[in-house]
This record gives sequence, structure tokens and C-alpha cells, in this order.
Amino acid sequence: KETAAAAANNILYYPKIANLAVSPDIRRRGLGSRLLEQCLETAKQWKYPTVVLQVEQPNTRAKEFYLSQQFDLVNMDTTTKAWDVSEWELKLVPTSKYFMKKDL
Repeated sequence: KETAAAAANNILYYPKIANLAVSPDIRRRGLGSRLLEQCLETAKQWKYPTVVLQVEQPNTRAKEFYLSQQFDLVNMDTTTKAWDVSEWELKLVPTSKYFMKKDL
């Protein structure tokens, strides 16, 4: 198994799952699992050994979903920023992100 430091260094060599989302009105029906399954299958067909993703710390539902799909929590990046759209002004604010990976 790869160490957290090695995984972080190798992130550029792995496919990254980003912005996987299901509309709130149709959640809890298995659609997210099927979308993720297709992403993983495509990565396998392309001969990648691992896929990676990041989840913002406040998004506990997404983190729990990926853990339930056998993703490993590698580390937390506390240096990232995210767009805050809660007010009339768009701004970047500090946020922590979980770095997760799954070996295929």
C-alpha cells in the first residue's frame, strides 16, 4: 500500500473524480453509486491502479458516501480555498479538504 506522502505526490498521475453530484430530489436511489461505479470502471479500462478525489470538510455526507464505497482517507489539506457564494459578493475563503483514494 502506498503511503499518504507518496499518494499526495502521485496525485497528478491518477484520474481524479471531481464534481460528482446528484440532485437533492433524486438522492438515496443509488444513482451516485452507479455514477461512481462507471467512473471506476472507466479508470480500470484505462489501466489506472488508483483513483483520487477531494471532499470539502463540511461535506460530511459526501465523505461518508465515499468511505462506504471503500475509499481510503489519506490526509486533510488545510491550505485550500473554496468559492463562497452565500452573500452577494463572490470570494475565496479558506477551507479544508479530505484527500481520498481507492485502489482498483
